[in-house]
Amino acid sequence: MSQVSVSVSDITLNMMKKRVLFTAENGEQETPLDAYERVANFVYQGHKTYSTESEAGKFRDRAIEYMAEGMFMPNTPTLVNAGFPDAQCSACFVLPIDDNLKSIYQAHNDQGLIQASGGGTGFFLGNIRSAGTKAADRFITRGPINWLRMLNENACHVAQGMREGANMAILDVGHPDIVDFITCKNKGYNLSAEILSEQFGISLEEAKTLKAIIGIEKFNISVSITNQFMKVLENGNDWYFIDPHTKQKTGSMPSQEIWDLIVENAWANGEPGIFFEDTANRDNYLSHIGRIKSTNPCGELPLLPYAACTLGHINLSKFVTGTNGSSQVDWSELEEEIRFGVNFLDNIVEMNTFPIKELTEMNNNTRDIGVGIMGWADMLAIIGIPYDSNEAIDLANDIGTHFKKTSDDESARLGQDRGNFPYFEGSSFHRDG
Repeated sequence: MSQVSVSVSDITLNMMKKRVLFTAENGEQETPLDAYERVANFVYQGHKTYSTESEAGKFRDRAIEYMAEGMFMPNTPTLVNAGFPDAQCSACFVLPIDDNLKSIYQAHNDQGLIQASGGGTGFFLGNIRSAGTKAADRFITRGPINWLRMLNENACHVAQGMREGANMAILDVGHPDIVDFITCKNKGYNLSAEILSEQFGISLEEAKTLKAIIGIEKFNISVSITNQFMKVLENGNDWYFIDPHTKQKTGSMPSQEIWDLIVENAWANGEPGIFFEDTANRDNYLSHIGRIKSTNPCGELPLLPYAACTLGHINLSKFVTGTNGSSQVDWSELEEEIRFGVNFLDNIVEMNTFPIKELTEMNNNTRDIGVGIMGWADMLAIIGIPYDSNEAIDLANDIGTHFKKTSDDESARLGQDRGNFPYFEGSSFHRDG
């Protein structure tokens, strides 16, 4: 199909063999070019919905070329699933959990389906009543951390090809169980799978799974912080906890102690992270649909319940012109690549298949995509800018602005050609013109 050649390092090829390339029953495995052609043919099907077959064919050829040359790369679920039946190509999801068993076990089920399809899941646990309170006036509940452990174990057992599944759990700083949440991953943090294997007489693989269960290793955790908490912290006052079920205060704690606990644990083992909820919702372009309470597992995408995002990345190191100390960013070529990325990902959205109908409905209405970067350090090295310099910071700002303006402009053009996304009316894009 394509005369494009692919040159990849041994490390990249080995990684692709383990995580991306399809192996047939006869043992024959795709080459990287086979995979890129499979993905590009999938994108072609989406593109020709809004164009001629000739135009779609040209776009397909560009997609193969850009992936083969390492200029653009979609997220892993697209590389793995595109071109196969019921292809789920999005990387990031957020699922809702309410304060009842039906909702909790629905989230458990939905998480399994998403993880099995290659996606990562984020959860806000703050709707679940605190540990020690009553359910149905007679049963004592165990709180959100108990359910977090269940979701973590679920993730330990769901197969996702050859890569690890990812999850995010967020709890608000006003929840009565927040202190236990902040420290919940400390248990088992220093456990060795080898020691567990020896002590319990189990295989090393079984010990690794046990370690992941004990240490909640399949989840990142973050504390949701509000502007109100930061003001209380600044003033050095106590912070009150409110049970999400009764809406009653259950106690208080010096805000500085809560903050110190977050900082100490983050320093010790990298968690918890912090999610600034009010900041995320200030920039929520779908505020007329709902309030954002959680992010995807990596934390870069605040999303509404049942929302997903399809991601692609542009290799900045490929967009440098000039040599011998006169290198600089090729802004014109970079702009073309950003526009290509927006179209590529929208074509993926057009073809995407989700394992849950609520995901299908939400994502047909939002059509969320994310065009990001890779190769930043390589670009700086080629141009000759120190990574830790003010010049690097200025260039990062310029590149971020370039990405934002160009992707917004191309999205607006797509809206004219393909029609606005259904939730457009009432969105910040609609309000701001």
